[in-house]
Amino acid sequence: MRILKKLFGTAKTRIISLILFAAGILLMIAANIVGIPDNPPGIILAYISIAVIILAFVHHWTVRKKFSVLLIASIIGFPVFAILHNLFYALATGAEDIVVVKQIFEILDVTSFLAAIFVCPMGIIVGATGCIILVITNKKGESGEAE
Repeated sequence: MRILKKLFGTAKTRIISLILFAAGILLMIAANIVGIPDNPPGIILAYISIAVIILAFVHHWTVRKKFSVLLIASIIGFPVFAILHNLFYALATGAEDIVVVKQIFEILDVTSFLAAIFVCPMGIIVGATGCIILVITNKKGESGEAE
């Protein structure tokens, strides 16, 4: 229970988080209905849905340091997940004869690809935007303000 309180904050912020998360899922469903491959409206909906889902977890943060960690982790995560995507693709190709192993590597391949293409760029945008907003509103992350 403590972990949930730390992750989602007060009861009011939990309701907002739930609404944002549901909106993100609905946007992802809409993106799939519109069609994501080679379709700019679907791609835009997919990016917006990921941004809204990330916002569901971070909208209550008031400390710049947390947004900085999100920003740095997303910047580092992009090349890491891109490399993992290529590694898992190569391993899946090499494990053609072992069906279960090939399927596991393909799942990891696709997951890494989606994290690199969708989650990391939106994490960078949300992290940078949060840092900028908190700098403008003069909330210092180093002063250790409570959430």
